[in-house]
Amino acid sequence: MDRVKPHRIHIIGPVGSGKSTLARNLSSSLDIPYYELDNIVWRRTEGGDVRNSVEDRDQILNNILASDKWIIEGVHHKWVMQSFEMLKKMYIWNYGHQRKERPEIFTTLKPYQDKLLVLRDNSKLHKHIKL
Repeated sequence: MDRVKPHRIHIIGPVGSGKSTLARNLSSSLDIPYYELDNIVWRRTEGGDVRNSVEDRDQILNNILASDKWIIEGVHHKWVMQSFEMLKKMYIWNYGHQRKERPEIFTTLKPYQDKLLVLRDNSKLHKHIKL
């Protein structure tokens, strides 16, 4: 299988599955900015986190998606479907990480089966992505 050098990456998975670490590492290796979905949902202030309105959240996401290169990571998947449409290939990250969200994530990704590749362990990532 040919390895690809992607320009748009969306990492989805449960809390604690290594999404942020993977996003940071890929961002550094590929020279692509990464964005945490939590920082799109929440506005960080000195007084604490304030939830962005749905309109503000969607506008921030649309601004990111309009750029040529991005890595997005987070547990959110219902309101980010348009990012899935933009991907050429999708990988299930950290397949063995069992969480209650996993069935819902697989259901959400069902329309994209032709793009989906399940990686059974983290070492397989380098076989598919050119770093």
